[in-house]
Amino acid sequence: MNPGRPRWRRAGAGDLDPVRDFLGPREGWTASLSGRLLDHATGFRPPRHAGGLFVRHAGGEGAELDSAVLFTPSGSVLPVFDPADGDRAGAAAGLAVSPRIRAYAPAACLGREDCVEALESALGWEPRLRIRYDAMSLEPGDAPGDAGGGPLLRRAAMADLEELLPLAEAYDQEEVVTCLHRFDPAACRLAQERSLARQSVWVALEAGRIVARAQTNARGWRRDQVGGVYVLPAMRGRGLGAAVVGALARESASRGRGLALFVKKSNPAAVALYRKLGFSALCDFRVDYFA
Repeated sequence: MNPGRPRWRRAGAGDLDPVRDFLGPREGWTASLSGRLLDHATGFRPPRHAGGLFVRHAGGEGAELDSAVLFTPSGSVLPVFDPADGDRAGAAAGLAVSPRIRAYAPAACLGREDCVEALESALGWEPRLRIRYDAMSLEPGDAPGDAGGGPLLRRAAMADLEELLPLAEAYDQEEVVTCLHRFDPAACRLAQERSLARQSVWVALEAGRIVARAQTNARGWRRDQVGGVYVLPAMRGRGLGAAVVGALARESASRGRGLALFVKKSNPAAVALYRKLGFSALCDFRVDYFA
């Protein structure tokens, strides 16, 4: 142990406990990061690629963590600065001394807004596009009950892939693809296939066909992150979105897990839906794009 001033270092396989202890209580807004570090078949897997997971000890090595930043090979960066003194700018500045990090080319930076701003300022990054969200969470005990009499709901399986693809494609084009990006049908198909294999996907059916979808896109230590909620336009206004999210929430709650999500501030209907289901707003969240 080397108590003293805070210091950054690259995380390794032996860092399961400190990383879990730091991220676990914050997964209402850090589930994306936790999910990228966890393989639920094999456990904690810190990345070994160029970039990687960097952590900061609040009082020198051996002390608890107060910050963590993941630099992925695809260019996505996920910062979490939560120092006791609130100096996120100071925590971020400590990373700027690393030549490896200064040379890193970001494609996107996502996280709590003050953390994103602190990292971008420290590294001199200037995004081309900023999208603002509300980070929201739902505790296991607050999951909505099944009132009955609603649409037919079931957990989707790989056999549903072809029928789910039109919803997945429409969701990506409406909610994910920005003015800086092109829609990629092959990537969309692969993402839906992976979700069916590794995540929870719930669907609502009308006359035997899938008309709504809700799924998880990350699984942390304590929470599952919701993503890809979509209802066919002709079927909106019937409570189908609430129904599939409620089913997803009940499944997670049955395992003692809460939910997390981030929803665009420009989508008040979705914000109202999640509030009605019992989600609480936690903080301002942002996704910034550089290319």
